Amino acid sequence: MGASEVPMTMLRSKIVRGLALAALVVSVGGAARALAQSSSAPSLAGTWSSSDWGVIELRADGTGTYSSTYGTGAGRLVLRAIGQGRFAGTWGESPQRHGTLLVSLSPDGRTITGHWSPDPDCTIGTMVGDELRWTRQGPARL
Repeated sequence: MGASEVPMTMLRSKIVRGLALAALVVSVGGAARALAQSSSAPSLAGTWSSSDWGVIELRADGTGTYSSTYGTGAGRLVLRAIGQGRFAGTWGESPQRHGTLLVSLSPDGRTITGHWSPDPDCTIGTMVGDELRWTRQGPARL
């Protein structure tokens, strides 16, 4: 290898390291923007209403209650985030009436839409799930 080849090899090495560093900076910046956007998304917390579910109260931790039940007391909800504005969870009124939920929060934080399904061992109510639509009562929370 001649004397002129050594500086060229070193230059290539520096260029490769520089490009790798630039890619890392862009990647970290993109992740930071995504985190900032997701943390500023509206929260599920608050009071919601629905003709089928009655008054729904959700807390920031994803737990909550609903009022329209088969006379078995307040219903309980547990939701967990599964993606940007999407949540999966469970609902239940009693051992005889419970099931699963898959819902999405609208970008403006004013509406939750999705689908509920009863557990196969339910003995109260319909054995067929249905779509749901909940409307926020009051301003969306961040």
